[in-house]
Parts: sequence; C-alpha cells; structure tokens
Amino acid sequence: MDPLSTTASIIAILQAVNSCYKFYSDAKGAKSDIEALEKETASLSILVKRIEEEFINKKSAGLELSTTEELETALEGCKSELQRLEKKLDPGKQHKVLGIWKRSLKWPFKGPDALKIIQALARWKLDISLAFEIDQTKKLHDVNQKIDFLNLPSAEGAAYGSFKDQNEPECLPNTRVVLLQDIEKWVQDPQGKSVFWLSGVAGTGKSTISRTIAKELSGKRRLAGSFFFRRGEKDRGGASKFFTTLASQLSHHIHGLTPSIQKAIKENPGIATTGNREQFEKLILQPLSKLNHSSSERQGPRAQSAHSSSSVTKAVLVIDALDECDREDDQRLIISLLARLSEIRPAVDIRVFLTSRPEVPLRLGFQELSGDVHEDMILHEIPGVEEDITLFLECEFAKIRKDHSLPPQWPGQENTRQLAKMAVPLFIFAATVCRFVADSDPQDQLEIVMNYQSDNYQSNGHQSHWHVQQLQNTWNDHKSRKSAFSLLTIEDSRNIRKHNTHRIKTATLGA
Repeated sequence: MDPLSTTASIIAILQAVNSCYKFYSDAKGAKSDIEALEKETASLSILVKRIEEEFINKKSAGLELSTTEELETALEGCKSELQRLEKKLDPGKQHKVLGIWKRSLKWPFKGPDALKIIQALARWKLDISLAFEIDQTKKLHDVNQKIDFLNLPSAEGAAYGSFKDQNEPECLPNTRVVLLQDIEKWVQDPQGKSVFWLSGVAGTGKSTISRTIAKELSGKRRLAGSFFFRRGEKDRGGASKFFTTLASQLSHHIHGLTPSIQKAIKENPGIATTGNREQFEKLILQPLSKLNHSSSERQGPRAQSAHSSSSVTKAVLVIDALDECDREDDQRLIISLLARLSEIRPAVDIRVFLTSRPEVPLRLGFQELSGDVHEDMILHEIPGVEEDITLFLECEFAKIRKDHSLPPQWPGQENTRQLAKMAVPLFIFAATVCRFVADSDPQDQLEIVMNYQSDNYQSNGHQSHWHVQQLQNTWNDHKSRKSAFSLLTIEDSRNIRKHNTHRIKTATLGA
C-alpha cells in the first residue's frame, strides 16, 4: 500500500490528538467523561507514535516503506473519527469581554454521546494494534525467509540455552557471590568498560560462570547474544560462523536492527563466506550504528547532548572460552573487532562479557586495546574459592546421601574440608571426585580418593604436581560396560599465579 498515505494519516492523527489535548486542559464540566476520553486518546497517541518510529527506522536504514491494507484502512478510519471529534471540541465562536477575546469552552456531548465516541476510538485503536502486529509479523516472516534463503548460518549449539548444553551446570546459590556482584555492577554502570575479560586456568569454572551470567541477563532481557566455543566441534571450534551467529541473535533481540541486516545481506548475498572483519562491519557494527543515527534524529540536538537513559539501547554479549577457537589469529581478531563496539556508545551500548584461559595470544590481543575499552579479572586469584568449592561438595554429597540412603553425617565435615582443600582452585576436580564417588559404593570410592590424598598430597609440602591417575569404577549391574579414567594435573600454586596452564584430561572408554 501507499506509504505516503499511511504517513499522512499518522501525522493527521497526532495533530488531532494534540488539538483534543488543548481542549481537555481548558474545558470544565463532565469531568469523568473528559478524563475517559483523554485516557483513550493518550493511549492511541502512544500506539501511533510507535508506528511512526517504525517508519523512521526503516527510512534511516534506506529500506523500502510499505504497509498492509489493513493497517492503512485502520489508520484512515481512526483519522476520520478523531477529526470529527476535533470539530465537536472546537471552541467555536469567540466573544469579546472587556476588550479581551475569550473562548467559551463547554463540553459538547450529552448523555451517552461521549461514551459512543470513547468506544469508537477504542475499536479503532484495537484495529490499528492488530493490523500493526500483523504487519510486523509479516515483515519479520519475510525477513527471516530472506535470511534463511540467503544462507546466514548460525553455529549449532553455540548459543546459551542450546539443546547440547542443557545439562551443563550453573553457579550454585551463595557461590561466586562477590564475583557475580562485580559483573552485575559492570553491566549496570553507565560508564563501565565495553569489554569485561574474565580469565582463568582450565577447570576453574569459567564456563559455569558464563552460563550463570547469560541466564541472569536473559531473565532481564539484556542478553543480546552468546557464543560458547568448544574445541573439536565443527561449528563451535572455529570463527567461521561466529559473527553470523551473533548477527542473527542481535536481530531478534534489538528492535529495528533486522532491516539493516537484511539490506546488508541483499547487497552482498555471499557475506556469510566473507572474512570476519567484513562480517562484523556489515552485519553488526554498521546496523547498530544506524540505530544510533536514527535515535539521534528522533531525539533532536538537546536530547542528543543529554543522552537520556530511555533512548539508549543496552545489551550484553556473552562469549565463552575464546581460547578454544582453533586459530590464534582469529582469537586476537575477535578481541579487536568486539572492542570496536565502544565506537557507537553511548546511544547504542553493547557490552561484551568474555572468558578464556590466559593464553599468550589472548593476552597480547587485550594488550593491543586502549586501556579505557576493557577491564579484566583473573578467576584463580579471587579469594574465597575454597569456601565455594566446599559449598559445591556439600550440595553434591547431599544428593549422593539421598540416592544411596547414607547416614546424615556422611561423608563428614573433615573429609569435605580436605577434599575442598585438595581441589582449590579447580572446580573440575571437585566435580570429577563427586561423579566418581557417586558410582558403585560411595563409601569405598571415597576411601580410594582419601587414601590417595593421604599418601600423595600431604607428603608434598607445596601442593606441586600431585595426580589422581585413575578413578576406575564398574557399573553395579554385574556387567562391565564402562570405566571412567580421569587424569588431573595441578600445577604448583606459584605457577598458577604466573598464568601457567593446567592440563586436565578426562577420557571415557567404552567397553
């Protein structure tokens, strides 16, 4: 349908609403009718302004303007109804009193007439709302079809909440409390750095923290996108689908972004096979920048300088285990490109929460950034880890007690304390011990672990290079089906502080 006709109807409706407002503020009599009519026109104004904003976004993005016949008909009908109301509310003749022109503002409706007008406006508002939703649904469907047709790929299982990762753990209540609070403060702080880098050696719980942060952000509708790298998986082990995956997620989260991404795909149908830099610029940075531009146009110069929080698009990307991206050059490039999101702040404030091991390529990547772009935190140097691991062990042992009908005092506070001390700073060690103990006879399994601890851990004064070389169990159904072998190497705590890498290998062998 003709977008110019729709635009004219929108303008006419808003003008009529403003005219009615002037009457409401001056008129006297029939207070309840005036308030009801004022409420209905105010609600109608909000809806029409929303439609107007959608047109401005599309125009700013250089996209074709179009509307459905239903929406155009509803807007035209509403315009006519409001113009009739405007005429009835017209102050009419003016008269001169003591040399001053006065208006005689009398409520023009009698009996049920006002109610009929209110009901008519409510019907038109409903028609416009339904037509607009149908219009938006149709456009979104068309865009999704075009994106699918043009093959903008997403990495399977990479996003938070994916089927593959549905059973992966999140932080237990009352653990990592200070760290999670610090991250929340960073998210909320208007002056917070664009990138938060949480680094830590293997097994310290980075991915668990990432899932917890993603869950919190998702619940608050602040999670714009996520990517959980995993070495060895086709889509999640490299960067080839990294930016296309994020672009797809961003388009669903941020209102008004999809048309610009659609335009970028239309202009370059093969963009999914281009380099990371071009994908980032064309599918993410430039579309977000256009949001910034259109927002500034709507606000005007005064609002632009104020940057009111209501006009700011705020969201967070969660990127986990970047060190598991298979190419080191891609790791550094991703850091460099994501840091460029700071260029479009403050009107579009997209933060990045990123975790990785403190490997050399990643450290170099962050060193190349200016100091005002990112902040970092070293996970295995945060105090209080032993207390968190103790809580984790107590929770897991409570499940084992229930499943195996063990005494309420099992395994005892001293055993729990010693196991927590053995595990620091590795949550993965504590988790592996719990899985091992839960199989077969928990008491026997626990004794194996504690005896090894007694023979090997206490005799080494510095906790350097102790190994649980084999935690072997056989399923208790009289069939030898599977044995679990875990090799965990813990580097000297002094080397941890120097960022030396732990090697944790867990292999499961089939019968």
